[in-house]
This record gives sequence, C-alpha cells and structure tokens, in this order.
Amino acid sequence: MFLVGQLVAWRQLAAGGIFLATNPASSFFYLLTAAHGLHLLGGIVALFYVPFRAWHRSRITQSTAAELTSIYWHFMDGLWVFLFLLLNLGR
Repeated sequence: MFLVGQLVAWRQLAAGGIFLATNPASSFFYLLTAAHGLHLLGGIVALFYVPFRAWHRSRITQSTAAELTSIYWHFMDGLWVFLFLLLNLGR
C-alpha cells in the first residue's frame, strides 16, 4: 500500500508542478521515498523467496533464509526509526 500511495503522491506533486529538480526539499522527498520504496520492495521479494523457493536444490536452508530475511527487516526498522528521529529532532 505504501508503494501505491507514493505513486499517487508523486503524481499529485507532478500535477502541482513540483518535480525532482524543483527545489532541494522536493528532491529530498522524492529520493527519500524512492529509497524507502526500493528497500520495501527488496524486503517483499525476500519474504516471497523464503516460502516459494525449491529448497531441496539450495545451498542454504529455508530457516537460514528466513533468519536472513528477519535480520533485513529488523535492520530496516532500526534504520527508519533512526531517520525519523534524526529528521524530527534535528530541527
């Protein structure tokens, strides 16, 4: 839902004349949300990889892949909490 919402928001901004190169604030917004979207998409791909992979031919076990995916998501949680605090306490 986040990705769909961001596409809608980007279209509304573009319709209002606010583009990536309009000003530093719009550039920051576009780049931050695009980076978040790419990381979210990567995590979703990893989540679908774990249950649907043919594990009998794999070099790693399903539990190892699930643990790595879990570590990825926990790292992303911590990163976004850090960024939230940085952006809100740094004013």
